[in-house]
Amino acid sequence: MNFIEKHWVQIVVAGMLFVAFLSLPYSYYQILRWVVAISSGLLAYTAFNSNKNAWGWIFITSLVLFNPIASIHFDRETWQLLNLVFGFMYLVSINKIFVGMHKIDAKK
Repeated sequence: MNFIEKHWVQIVVAGMLFVAFLSLPYSYYQILRWVVAISSGLLAYTAFNSNKNAWGWIFITSLVLFNPIASIHFDRETWQLLNLVFGFMYLVSINKIFVGMHKIDAKK
């Protein structure tokens, strides 16, 4: 399995967060909230199961901030900063959460 197949979730979500800098229809940002919330929940679960608790809490934080049901409202500049920060967090998490897991998988 190649890099993209293993990490497509982080890559797609980071890309969506970076694309959010453009002026897009409001529906894009609604979909973005759902995608980030769901993927953050999954990544938090994975991080906690890998004993990467700090990363788990980072993704819990993004789940809360991007929660589509109980929305938190910020101005555009704040959302752009959050999109940038969490976009990079998704990309950095590939190395920080999953590196040890691949070594374990290779031994099996």
